[in-house]
Amino acid sequence: MVPLKNLGLKIPSREEASVVKAYLSRNEDIMENTLQVLYRQREAFKDTYELFASVATIGCSTAVCESTFSTLTAINRPQRLSMGHERMAGMVFLAFEKKRTKSVDLNEVLRIFNNMANRRIQLF
Repeated sequence: MVPLKNLGLKIPSREEASVVKAYLSRNEDIMENTLQVLYRQREAFKDTYELFASVATIGCSTAVCESTFSTLTAINRPQRLSMGHERMAGMVFLAFEKKRTKSVDLNEVLRIFNNMANRRIQLF
């Protein structure tokens, strides 16, 4: 096995990879997350599980982080300093997820809001 020094991981052997492939192909619940299936067998497929878990954990790039902070900077203006943390976080979420925000049917949101007694709506 070849050590991946930067991550402290090992590439699974060919034998382990072939057994994992056969095991996953026999798994009855195809919709189940591969990592969850491997978690149950983490002792048997140690190197494969650690590799999958590390890849799933590393998923976020620095570009996404930088974009999130850039959105926060654009929204967090002096006029909004009195805004609470929860509301600010909600505004950043809405601004950052532009595609989702644009796909929302505003008439439906207003209809639900209008039918509510306390006039508050959970947006996410």
